[in-house]
Amino acid sequence: MQHITIGYYIKKCISLINTLKMKFSLKIVQSIVTYITLIALTFSCKSFKKDEANTTPKKNIPIKVDERTAAARDEGGFLFGGKKTDPLDGQNPLWRATLEALEDIPIESASYNGGIINTSWYSKADSNEAIKITVVISNTELKASSIKINSFKRICYNSDNNCETKKLGQSFNSKIKDTIIQKAKQIEIKKAEKK
Repeated sequence: MQHITIGYYIKKCISLINTLKMKFSLKIVQSIVTYITLIALTFSCKSFKKDEANTTPKKNIPIKVDERTAAARDEGGFLFGGKKTDPLDGQNPLWRATLEALEDIPIESASYNGGIINTSWYSKADSNEAIKITVVISNTELKASSIKINSFKRICYNSDNNCETKKLGQSFNSKIKDTIIQKAKQIEIKKAEKK
């Protein structure tokens, strides 16, 4: 039996590499790799072409601005679409009466859809006291339970804005509520007379 050493394997590997070098030159290997790459790129680009069988023709719809504008106006608006419903049924007499009752006090915010009116802090000239009123109108029925009033009084003791805020009592709120109800009744009477 022949004795095999590591040197024997090294010699065999070197001779195998030399044989392969002769059979395949470096230029041939480079050209084979280049052709394979080109073929792969050519077939991969075919996937980007449009498939004519699956495309549908585009419809040419003429734009009729006047008709679309009228339709959007009738449906309730451009931005949000849909018919807008008025939760307080249009000319709510309580809403109008509240605005009339608070006409001397600056309004800070008012939401007709939410039925809320907030006034700014209001005081008479050269006074250290100010009031703020919030009116919540819960429905369109002309009764006292349809209105909720919160009022606050702020008293400032010096010019350093050292102020104290207190909630006003029900007697003050009731006076405002009664005024609003009376004005709402007058509005309803005038509305009925016009019909």
